[in-house]
Amino acid sequence: LFETITPGLFTSVQGAPRFGLGASGVPAGGAMDLFALERGNAAVGNASGAAGLEITLAGPELVLRMDTLLCVTGADLDARCNGSAVPLDEPFPAKVGDRVSFGYASAGMRAYLCVQGGLALPLPGEPVARLSKGDLVARASPPARPTTGPPARAGPSPAPGGSLVALGRELALRVLPGPQPSFFPIRALEVFFSGTYRISSDSDRRGIRLDGPRLELDRPPDIPPEGTALGSIQVPANGLPIVLGPDRPVTGGYAKIATVVASDWPLLAQALPGTSVRFRAAGAFLA
Repeated sequence: LFETITPGLFTSVQGAPRFGLGASGVPAGGAMDLFALERGNAAVGNASGAAGLEITLAGPELVLRMDTLLCVTGADLDARCNGSAVPLDEPFPAKVGDRVSFGYASAGMRAYLCVQGGLALPLPGEPVARLSKGDLVARASPPARPTTGPPARAGPSPAPGGSLVALGRELALRVLPGPQPSFFPIRALEVFFSGTYRISSDSDRRGIRLDGPRLELDRPPDIPPEGTALGSIQVPANGLPIVLGPDRPVTGGYAKIATVVASDWPLLAQALPGTSVRFRAAGAFLA
């Protein structure tokens, strides 16, 4: 379907999380901003969870090897087809030989390129690798409707988390209590909810690291290994929170102070390094 001319900073094929292999140490993975991916899938007529390209910060240049229908969603990376600007969330036809290219992120962190029929994922258990120059990207299945048919319009984001994060804007993320409340004294919770953190440049798909006020625990943060969840906020020995992402370890050995509400996670997934983050209590935290 595509030939990779230049790969971009970190471009990979991502779909819905694939659960069931945790016992073998394989994380569920999946798109960082699943809401953005699903908008693109809806626009080109794909089933929910179909895989597309996740494009981080700086994008690739691709050449089409067949006619198809495409849609770009998520961050604004100056997407272009044969040099002409491509609007976000609007499906558009592309033909053999067309060049689709992306620049640098101006709003948001990750864009998604969805193709009619979806993209082929590795077999379950095999790692999802970033694209390299010369890589060929295959389509998963024939399109559900003719490529020449009338394109659907992308609907609105299915949840507030689908919106982009403007540069310099402070995020307010709702969190639920974590599973180890006894590790965190009142003073640690006060610091956690009153402090302002910044997203570290060391963040990746495994976890979003935060710089800011350190949380002092009453005991070492080490716990027996237990399962991890998307958005869990673990606190290692240095006291700086890490929000776990799709490629997180299947098990973790640090106490977790809270978990980001699922509908707020895409806001964090689209936030650039340096973005300010504050946490707001939700659910049982308010009791």
